[in-house]
Amino acid sequence: MKILILGAGAVGGYFGGRLVEHLQQHEEVDLEVTFLVRSERSQQILKDGLMLQNPDGSITKISPVVTIPSDDAPSEKENLRSEFDVIVLACKSYGLDGALDAIAPYVHSNVALLPLLNGMAHIEMIQHRFPSATVWGGTCGIVATLDSNSGVIQRMTPSQFVRAGLMEIKKSEDEEAKAVVMTLMRHWKDAGIDAEVSDDILQTMWDKWTFLATAAASTCLMSASLGQILSTDYGQEFLLAVYQECNAVATADGGIQADLDGRQARYRHIFSDKTSIIKASMCRDMESGGPTEADHILGDMIQRATKHGIPTPLIKTAYIKLQIHEAQRQVVATTGTNDK
Repeated sequence: MKILILGAGAVGGYFGGRLVEHLQQHEEVDLEVTFLVRSERSQQILKDGLMLQNPDGSITKISPVVTIPSDDAPSEKENLRSEFDVIVLACKSYGLDGALDAIAPYVHSNVALLPLLNGMAHIEMIQHRFPSATVWGGTCGIVATLDSNSGVIQRMTPSQFVRAGLMEIKKSEDEEAKAVVMTLMRHWKDAGIDAEVSDDILQTMWDKWTFLATAAASTCLMSASLGQILSTDYGQEFLLAVYQECNAVATADGGIQADLDGRQARYRHIFSDKTSIIKASMCRDMESGGPTEADHILGDMIQRATKHGIPTPLIKTAYIKLQIHEAQRQVVATTGTNDK
């Protein structure tokens, strides 16, 4: 199996890096992994390898790693069009248009596309751009960040999982496609990742989206970790109220049954852990002055809620704060000043 991973940040770099580490330790593994990244990141990886920092502070260096600079001229990539079996998209939602442009030379009718993005809007965008490709549903979980200066991917908690599966419209269409996704999940599992094929990937994606939207709205609005929020008098009440808004949207728009068979128990446990250091990546992006996925994660949730007449006052409040953040970013970009 030949895999192309778009991006080598906290998600692509970590989950892809573990695959590379596994195949380097087991030469008999029938797997090739290539990263499609910007030239600067490519040079950094070629020089230093992929550096993965574990929650205990220890660092794993993975080298050599095969990279392709995404800003190469398309003509130089044409001979690779049919090389890859799977393309994993591990980018932020605000970078999706550029990511689709970057992978276009490698997309062919038999390739499988696995986006590890949050939310739902990206699925339709990818299917529209590449109608002949097989688009899987997928989601992942990791609390990590990329230190752009050192190139180290810092994983903050032990949790690490990937879920993938065929979309509903594809389920009965191609057993071969199902075999491919099962093979990829097996490779990840062998590499020590909690990886499973989901028989209801839409449900799984909605579960992750409701959790992430809750974490993002809460930590961004309060500029605090989940544990800090929970340590206040009304923190848990607040978190669960945001979570309820998200689950109401999931039920109305996705036909998702909230807490069916207790499948959301893990997320509810996180929303009661006063020791949690978790801040949504959106909060970390906001605090660093960078762009955020607010439109894709919160804005889209609000639009779907509005369509069904569902009130979402807490999510809207967080979205207002993030829109103000983006407006301030634009002022800085335009004027070079940070006057608020």
